[in-house]
Amino acid sequence: METVTTHEERELLKVTAAAVGAGILQQDDREKLDDWLIERDAYNGWKNYPTWAVNLWLGNDQELYNATLEIVGQGLTYADDHPNVPSIWTQDEANRFAVADALKTWVTDELAPDLGASFASDLLGYALGEVDWEEIANAWLDARDQ
Repeated sequence: METVTTHEERELLKVTAAAVGAGILQQDDREKLDDWLIERDAYNGWKNYPTWAVNLWLGNDQELYNATLEIVGQGLTYADDHPNVPSIWTQDEANRFAVADALKTWVTDELAPDLGASFASDLLGYALGEVDWEEIANAWLDARDQ
């Protein structure tokens, strides 16, 4: 079976969405296709490769590991006094959001090199934009709780 390219995948999604809109395909069929695409993009139990790679580096380098623990702690401190608790978020939601935001800010602003306007900068920016920061935050919060 031939591997589907990104362009072909986009075309398939467009056609599928149009078919659902026209009533040719049922919504269940679209949901199955979406589930298949999500599973296909998953990597080693993580949402995608960029998420897995960022978490791998944060957890496997001693210096980054220690710094990550510190960032997680700072996120939790911020979440403790978050003004949206309890009116909008639960404390767990605030913890997850604050830690995810702190990790994203730290990795993108301090760890990622400034490559200027370049091909490499565009690729790095795209990859970091694909990271599921909440998934990483959940993993670090779960590990901290154990």
